[in-house]
Amino acid sequence: MKKFLLLSFACGLLSSLLGQAAGQNSQSMGTPIYMPLDSIPNWVKAKVSPAEYELWKQLSHYYQVDYSVLQKDFSQERKKELYRAIRKTLADIGSGKLSCHQLYGYYTFFSLPVIDRDLSWEVCHLTKIDEDISLVNKQTPIYYARNEEKYPVTCSIWYIYDRSRQAATVLKYKFESVKDCSDFPNIMGSVVFLPNQGILQGSCAGTLDYVDRLGKSHVEYINVAFTCPLSF
Repeated sequence: MKKFLLLSFACGLLSSLLGQAAGQNSQSMGTPIYMPLDSIPNWVKAKVSPAEYELWKQLSHYYQVDYSVLQKDFSQERKKELYRAIRKTLADIGSGKLSCHQLYGYYTFFSLPVIDRDLSWEVCHLTKIDEDISLVNKQTPIYYARNEEKYPVTCSIWYIYDRSRQAATVLKYKFESVKDCSDFPNIMGSVVFLPNQGILQGSCAGTLDYVDRLGKSHVEYINVAFTCPLSF
């Protein structure tokens, strides 16, 4: 059973339920139906309940929402997942967890894809605090532009690694592409420690805007999920 990946863009930002395969794969978005702020297509009201419509109305105040997801047929479980994601976004806005620069962009949905478990992570920083505890920074490319492979999207993760417990505390992470031409930070994601698997797992999504060596502009939609081993 597929679940939804929730994406919220500021010219392409993310707040996630988790992501897709890395490498050079990019999942098709289909045909998005983005609407201006505080706007909902008339046909939506016939597709949803009054309570669900109120959620879309609240969401439309903060994002240019893609309503194409409502044109798909999906199970009750997937429907619950979708509205759970929307409620979480609204709760994060209400609590201040989503900052102002993460609002008022585009907001859409993907299905959960395969997780890339074979990335080659480089240790960029290592400080041993004691025999078992270390401060670690790892980095790797997680996506390459289809038309210009020298334009990667990279992920950098800082975490505290406890070798004796095979556990980690994620301190911070960053997704970026130095060649991105957009005016906003447009690739966002998250990284978490999975204690039952003893690994770090992350996802990111958004858009990569770049100009290739021939001067042609490109926009690629990114939806990536991956793992990172704790050890080094």
